[in-house]
Amino acid sequence: MRRTFGLLAVILAASIALTLGFKIRALPASLQSRPLERQLKKLIGKGTTELELVETLNKGMLAAKPQAEVFALFERLIAEVNQEQVSADELQEDQEKDCEAEIEYRSGNIHEAQVTIGRAQEAKGSCDVSLIKNENILAINLQVQQNKDRELSSLKEIREQQHTLFLERRENHDFILEVIEGAYALVKKLEKPKQEANATETTTNVTTETVTNVTETNETATTVTETVTTENQTLNVTEVQNVTAGLLHIYTIARRPLVDALIKHMTSLLARPHDERTVDPEDVEKLHDLLDQLKRSIEDEFRRYTVEEEDGVSAYIAQVHDIQGLLAELSAQEANVKRFIAEFHTCIEENVIILDSETTRLRRNSLLLEAAQRMCASFQEEYKISSASRASSIQLYNKLLEWIREYFKQNKDASAEGLQGAAQNS
Repeated sequence: MRRTFGLLAVILAASIALTLGFKIRALPASLQSRPLERQLKKLIGKGTTELELVETLNKGMLAAKPQAEVFALFERLIAEVNQEQVSADELQEDQEKDCEAEIEYRSGNIHEAQVTIGRAQEAKGSCDVSLIKNENILAINLQVQQNKDRELSSLKEIREQQHTLFLERRENHDFILEVIEGAYALVKKLEKPKQEANATETTTNVTTETVTNVTETNETATTVTETVTTENQTLNVTEVQNVTAGLLHIYTIARRPLVDALIKHMTSLLARPHDERTVDPEDVEKLHDLLDQLKRSIEDEFRRYTVEEEDGVSAYIAQVHDIQGLLAELSAQEANVKRFIAEFHTCIEENVIILDSETTRLRRNSLLLEAAQRMCASFQEEYKISSASRASSIQLYNKLLEWIREYFKQNKDASAEGLQGAAQNS
């Protein structure tokens, strides 16, 4: 009967071993001081399987041990394993809290870094666009300023040319007026009342080289050397020469019909022989009219020149004022744009620093998060393995305890049968 139970126990233990595939590796420290526990520890410490343990127990390891001590041993074993599980549960709970806190902290840092990186990238992108825009504005501004500077130089050059022309015209005007005044004086000396040709003794030496129609050839060379003595009037040859030369010069620079007529009339009068030269009031009046017309024409023309000069000066001043005002605005804009460009450069540099810092922060916390997740997964896996090991141990201890109970019961029944048989034999 004992051998039959032992065989059944071996079969049961083998079934448990095949089902669980478990090896008991250690016993609680509190159980290591007792002899039977030391024996079990020695077997379990070697990695003894459940089947081997049952075989050892079946060979008589428990034969000499009191029943209460054996039961107490396994109850302590079960209690210690349960206590280990409670401690492991508490440790696992603490580890889960620590893991959750660490993962939450690292995840928070990662999220903050990602948000900061996004904002820095957006800010940097905006500053990049604004920088390019303002650099283009600055380039256009500087180009416009250069164009306006050239325009100012051109206006100044034109104004100087216009003013030089006006000065030349004024100089010609003054010269023409001076000639006209000389002609007036000459004509005035030609004025005299009619008188007998022999009333005055006259000495004349006239040399006239050539008088040519000035309207055809534009050149007249006349030399008049004479002294005309009239009634208290003397016509000086130098005056005649000066007036004639002046009129010719006026014609050269102006080619006016009035000058042409005046020269022809005066030259015709002075070129007559002395005895035929009569100064008719009509001739004098004709000369006066021609001189008056010429003077008015010259003065009207110079007034137009003066108005043109004044208008030119006013236009020049207005244009210069407008351009200088625009240049002042462009200069102020240039200063502002350069300030903006400097600010955008600073913005880009600052955001590049932020991007570098936050990218490093993101990488570091990502690595730490991965390490924490691996560590926590390892904790969880270790907890599961150790919990499964303890559960297997408790299951084994319970099975062994059940077998031991049956073992003691079988031994008790066998002892009772032996006593009964001995009584009958006696």
